[in-house]
Amino acid sequence: MFFCKLSQGFINNGYTLVENEFLLSHMPAADAVDIKVYLYGMAIANSGQENNSLEKMALALKLSEERILQAYKYWQKIGLVDISASSPPVISYNPVKQALPPIIKYKSKEYSTFVEELYRLFPEVLSPNSINEFVDLISINKMEINAMLMIIKYCVDYKGEKVSTPYILSVADDWIKKGLTTEEKVNEHITNLEANSEAIRQIFSTLGVKRQANLDDRQLYVKWTKEFGYNLDAILTAARALKRRGGMQRLDRYMDELKNASAFSAVEVAEYAKNKQAIYDLSINVVKNIGGYYASMDIVIETYIIPWLNKGFTREALLTIAKYCFLKNIKNLDGMEQVVENFYKMGLLDKDSINNYIEKQIEIDQKIKSIFEKCNYMGLVTNRDREYYRTWIEWGFDDEIISYVADLAKKNPFPIQTMNRNLGILYQNSIKTLEEAKEKLKTQTKALKPSYTPGEEDSYIYNYNKALEIINNRRNLAELKVKNTLDKLRSDKEFSKLENKMGELKFEIAKREAQNKSLGTLPQDFEQVETKYLKRLKELGHTPDDLLIEYSCKECKDTGYIKGKKCKCLIDLIYNQ
Repeated sequence: MFFCKLSQGFINNGYTLVENEFLLSHMPAADAVDIKVYLYGMAIANSGQENNSLEKMALALKLSEERILQAYKYWQKIGLVDISASSPPVISYNPVKQALPPIIKYKSKEYSTFVEELYRLFPEVLSPNSINEFVDLISINKMEINAMLMIIKYCVDYKGEKVSTPYILSVADDWIKKGLTTEEKVNEHITNLEANSEAIRQIFSTLGVKRQANLDDRQLYVKWTKEFGYNLDAILTAARALKRRGGMQRLDRYMDELKNASAFSAVEVAEYAKNKQAIYDLSINVVKNIGGYYASMDIVIETYIIPWLNKGFTREALLTIAKYCFLKNIKNLDGMEQVVENFYKMGLLDKDSINNYIEKQIEIDQKIKSIFEKCNYMGLVTNRDREYYRTWIEWGFDDEIISYVADLAKKNPFPIQTMNRNLGILYQNSIKTLEEAKEKLKTQTKALKPSYTPGEEDSYIYNYNKALEIINNRRNLAELKVKNTLDKLRSDKEFSKLENKMGELKFEIAKREAQNKSLGTLPQDFEQVETKYLKRLKELGHTPDDLLIEYSCKECKDTGYIKGKKCKCLIDLIYNQ
């Protein structure tokens, strides 16, 4: 039992210091899973918890115990941790700046044949350290010697005199992580790679690639066929859509895209390629309809449009939903995602069914608005108002009774509260007819004498709600004005094309700046496109100022609040209505 110990809250809110030497020198070259294991283990060790275990770490990181030990073997190899020989093993973290790779002395008798074969295979003279690195991989990962020799021979045959120790070690490490540690498994993997030579030749021919295939190309083909499940016909169909546009790496990204779109057969791939432009146009129109802006349509297509189409929505349905979202003041795709999900749960996937639903909602909103007008409650119908009305209908009241109760509440500063209270009284007394309602509420009104007189606090709440409603209406009108102008401008193909090109260039500039990469000619390219954009804007009778939202209040942009505090415009409306 501890006399003093850290609470779990203290541990959870504490810090784990990571040396810059680790971040700058070791992290860039390491596998992402190995980094995750190293940092998580450091945090546990730093917390002082004595009940941590390999089993608990595996559960927390959703990794196998074998994969965690493999990660620590990697860090042991470069000297950042020590692994005890006990069972279960104990991991000791070493200071990063003092980290030295452990000296591994291989047993000359055990590895003599391997070393002889290594010298025979390698076109360059190997140093003792290089031999140690190979032996290290074999011993730590319990790898069969013949399996390592097969990997070395395969790399040498591919690279010839250009082969290097780091390259072979990198390939070997990658294959080990895939579980290829026996002669049988390595041989099977090499057979798969070699079997695709003719297939890769056909892919290269289709893509217009002139160079020789390398190991990376063969690995990609295995990925597409074994992991993704594509056959050669489907891959060649995809390659035809990309001829002379990016080679194997571009094709790899396209295969990922096809997999996410659930297009697997050659027919499905061909249909996807045919519809891709249509999907791109759909994405632009969806974004336009919600009044939003996204620099990269590729992200919009992959994250939103394709998953929505996979749910069974028609293109016309998505455009209808986008317009519906704009009317509901939902102006981004994350918000639209929730609306799409609601329609999906209701099974409304085509334009007609969605329009019927919207028409019914509009009809209900008109009923609610007419009822609220009877009690002098003005404003846009909100979801809360719809919930009230739905509850009243579920209580068994028709519009006649609800309208009568609304009329009784018109002189009250809080009419909706009064309506809820009176309808609740009728519901509790099982009253369903208008005559019974009149009699009951007449009796109820007499019992409430003297009449209710609102106080200063009630008046403030009433004025606050009205003021906020006025400000929201101002904002909606200002944004709608610019949205209508943009819709009109975007109907011009040249303007729309220039606007999209500017967005793409802005995105690329921002990405390269974030990655500290050279901008090249991007700024000049952007300036040229912007000049053409402004010229076309002028030809269409507009100026850049026409595309700026003119809020009534420049300080809060018609939200009523600045950093959580009431704006002067809201305060003035509350006290000067």
